[in-house]
Amino acid sequence: MKPEIYKTSKISARALAAILAFALMTGALSACSIGGNGSTNNPEREYGGDSKPSYESADETNIDETGETTADDTTDDGPAPVDNPDGYQGNFNMDDWIIREFTDFDITYTQFINSGRHGRSCEMDYLVFKVYESEADAQKAYEHYYDQSKDYDRGHWEEGANWFISDEWGVMDASIVWMVYREGNILIIADLAMNGKWRVYDKETNTVEYSDTESSFKGFVMNNVEEIVKFVNEYFFNS
Repeated sequence: MKPEIYKTSKISARALAAILAFALMTGALSACSIGGNGSTNNPEREYGGDSKPSYESADETNIDETGETTADDTTDDGPAPVDNPDGYQGNFNMDDWIIREFTDFDITYTQFINSGRHGRSCEMDYLVFKVYESEADAQKAYEHYYDQSKDYDRGHWEEGANWFISDEWGVMDASIVWMVYREGNILIIADLAMNGKWRVYDKETNTVEYSDTESSFKGFVMNNVEEIVKFVNEYFFNS
């Protein structure tokens, strides 16, 4: 016998109609509040293999005129920075990093993303890391992203032995060019362009600017893979 999950009560059609009408008037059943793959209001939702891979943050829900996602305003200065881990050039606050488990393509991974709540202080803070239980799982996920991205690409395709650049598939509210780099059991993800402008990191101001030139994040990832992997493995898993 199946356990009873819930009980229903009798209600007249007239009473039910009145309740529904009141809910609609107050916005309780508005389309914007409905989750699922079609909604842009729930960036923390999990994505399956047929939709956009998940690497958004719940703390980044505002999009400025460039299409860049920005953190909510806050007066909290956050915890004092700790000693920087190897490979990290900014002011590290562990509490600024959102660590969540997701599943794409039936493959589970742990995702690390900087919320930006207290600002970002180096290139590493703009990257997203997906850490899988094994190199084989990371390779399987990489191949899924590779195939779907190549089919979707609109003219930005580049690739190497274990990386690719393409237009990002499944994005509905912006035009994004992304880079996915697999090293061992880690996927390193960087957004290179937003709405037709390349993202360039300004070291003097610790900010991202938009330019007609090539994104600085491609070179950063390509030239610092060893340090990026060291940062993820030694700090998040051994701290």
